[in-house]
Amino acid sequence: MALLANLHSQKSVYSIDDSDCLENKKVRRAIKRHGRWLAYKGATVKYIFLPARADGSKCGLDDFIGDRKAHGLSDEAIRAELRHH
Repeated sequence: MALLANLHSQKSVYSIDDSDCLENKKVRRAIKRHGRWLAYKGATVKYIFLPARADGSKCGLDDFIGDRKAHGLSDEAIRAELRHH
């Protein structure tokens, strides 16, 4: 809770959502509500919507990182790729 209490001191908060998040209307609404609440608390909210995996299956953040680590990407390269989604 300390992070939330001091949110005004944060410059950016990244909302990273699974590749299938936009398929569900309730999930889309929850993402919007959460973003508005974070902005109300003083955050600059940046949204990252992960792409599906190469085979079309759902991709969560753990999958995204694991797939790239398996291909030898560094943490910095993975962060850079995330910023482009």
